[in-house]
Amino acid sequence: MRPIVNYSLHSVENADIPAEIHKYRFYKLCDPYAVYCRIYTDGSKAGERVASAIVYKGITKSVQLPDLTSIFRAELYALFLAIDVIRRSKFKKFVIFSDSLSSLQAIAGFNIDNDLVQKCIKEYSVQTNQGKTNALCWIPSRNNSEFI
Repeated sequence: MRPIVNYSLHSVENADIPAEIHKYRFYKLCDPYAVYCRIYTDGSKAGERVASAIVYKGITKSVQLPDLTSIFRAELYALFLAIDVIRRSKFKKFVIFSDSLSSLQAIAGFNIDNDLVQKCIKEYSVQTNQGKTNALCWIPSRNNSEFI
């Protein structure tokens, strides 16, 4: 099953939009997902150190990745962590928010040349086939902390 990503918050002029407008647009985006469990993802790199993290229901889970791992792979791994939370949960409806446009595009575009993209797509499909509703949404990176 091909994952569908909501890119409705994506626009060329995102850097020029005031934070209050981003916040309003984010809350408007969330309306259809009011009863969904929210999961926020992020990958980060500081020097040679790389990590992936997710936040959901007030819980933060992070994993340190091998040094020099690409930020793209860190973002993908964060998405994989979110999908793993979905797999383990008894809840049925989830929305994953990510600021990684390239990772979401790779997943939505079925870029199966990447092993981690393959794993994300496979597990996403398995969970969907088991009756879980999983939504993927892109959000701007500069305001993620305001959304949590």
